[in-house]
Amino acid sequence: MDISQIKQLAKEHGFRPNKRLGQNFLIDKNIKEKILSSLDFSNERTVLEVGPGFGMMTFDLAERCAHLIAVEKDPKLCEIMTSFFKEKDNIELICQDILDSDLSVLSKGERLVVYGNVPYYITTPIVEKMITERKHVSDLYMVIQEELADRLVASPGSKIYGSISCFVQFYTHAKKLFRITKGCFSPKPKVNSSLLHLEFLEEPSVKVKDEGFMFGLIRKAFSQRRKKILNSLSSGSFLDIDKEELKKLLLSCEIDPLRRAESLSLSDYAHLADKIASYR
Repeated sequence: MDISQIKQLAKEHGFRPNKRLGQNFLIDKNIKEKILSSLDFSNERTVLEVGPGFGMMTFDLAERCAHLIAVEKDPKLCEIMTSFFKEKDNIELICQDILDSDLSVLSKGERLVVYGNVPYYITTPIVEKMITERKHVSDLYMVIQEELADRLVASPGSKIYGSISCFVQFYTHAKKLFRITKGCFSPKPKVNSSLLHLEFLEEPSVKVKDEGFMFGLIRKAFSQRRKKILNSLSSGSFLDIDKEELKKLLLSCEIDPLRRAESLSLSDYAHLADKIASYR
């Protein structure tokens, strides 16, 4: 379905993009083809598309996989597109919020490839959901706000490197594939986007004894990122360790207590978490 057909279809059904749902539909054919050429999966796989909309990507995705599950939250779009999607035998349309979907049920024992052009306001919850249910997902391709994509792939030492960077990079290999300007969508969003690829790792990128404690430590460190790591970790009651003892623990991990949170790598945080856990 080309852009003129989509516009005509929307007009016939009195459809207007819902601002509350953050609907911005991809309309640029060149970017569409660039996205499709960037998706790396075999034609035997099951693909989950988040937010198919008017099917700009859906039919092409269906041509490249064995089974396509299209999860759409907007009941109006589901009503409009049901008959169109039924024309393709391997497309299954589910009218549901992806955040309420059970990936273990949708995947049927297979690890899914997930693609989505998602509203900016739910990007982080979707990423967190995919990581939480990662045993059902092998790859996540998402068109997301460029600023967030930069944060998710940021390296230690960067001003935009933070706790969400650590969380994503602990479980995935994160890569920003290319930029997509705001003029490629209708309605036009206020910011540019990027195509992000998260390849889920078989094992976390670093070893740590207690993942939950490590992420608590990371969140604590970044909660006062302008402070030195010694001061940010010693404030409050999270660790309940004497400041001098914490300083010794940092030094034992070869971490200068005067460094800031964004200068520490995942390996640094994992090493420090294990040291603190053993001390406690």
